[in-house]
Amino acid sequence: MDKTGRAQLYARARPAVNKEVGVGCKQTPVQLIAATVATVLVIGATGWALFGSSESKKSAYTHMHCSQCELELAYSSELVQRDCPHCGKGSGPMVATVGPAANLGPLTIGPVGKGIVLGLVSLVLFQGVAYLWFLKMRARRTEAEDSLRQIVVCRCPFCNRKIGYSRAKTGSGALCPRCKTAFTLPAESIAEGA
Repeated sequence: MDKTGRAQLYARARPAVNKEVGVGCKQTPVQLIAATVATVLVIGATGWALFGSSESKKSAYTHMHCSQCELELAYSSELVQRDCPHCGKGSGPMVATVGPAANLGPLTIGPVGKGIVLGLVSLVLFQGVAYLWFLKMRARRTEAEDSLRQIVVCRCPFCNRKIGYSRAKTGSGALCPRCKTAFTLPAESIAEGA
């Protein structure tokens, strides 16, 4: 075969490049789903702990106090919406509270504060899940790139010389350095003893 024929054979074999090994992952990893479910459960538990059930708060009144004279009495369903026994008529109804009135100061957390806490917990947990997903994808990408760099050895089909190449060149055309014959690089590596 002359040089022109070899060059044409080489040119025809060259465009066939193997692109099977992908860098990205199309399947959702089980660990990501488990981490997302765990995050949602923790956020739900945090929200329930912060906001709780409104019915349980209404039935757990322990004290009643007057807003004018600051008289405090043990909770009694008979005194609800009645005037203060100390101030008399026209003083306004007794207010039912959970715990003594001294605990109702500025240290209580309102719904906005609880919402901020829940938002911060949610943000931190979702960032953790996103970071774990990023690490998983980076490991898969590195693994795919390493497999493309793996060296494969084959023999020239014409002169039987060993030729080494990276797995990324599988399926593309090559020119034997000894006999100058063009051929397609196979995907399988030859046995070491051959």
